[in-house]
Amino acid sequence: MSRLSDNSSSDRSLDRLNEVKAFIEANKRSNEKIEDHHVDAERSLAKLNELVFEDAFEVT
Repeated sequence: MSRLSDNSSSDRSLDRLNEVKAFIEANKRSNEKIEDHHVDAERSLAKLNELVFEDAFEVT
């Protein structure tokens, strides 16, 4: 009977390990999306700065 209990405990541990692995993978994908948005935001800011700079010289 203890062998059955050991297998059950191993199964639970393996299930938990798989949950943690899935969580880590989901976090990696989320971080990649955040990094992509950050790069997009930096590009947008650079473009906005460029347009403001051009406007400043057109006005004067």
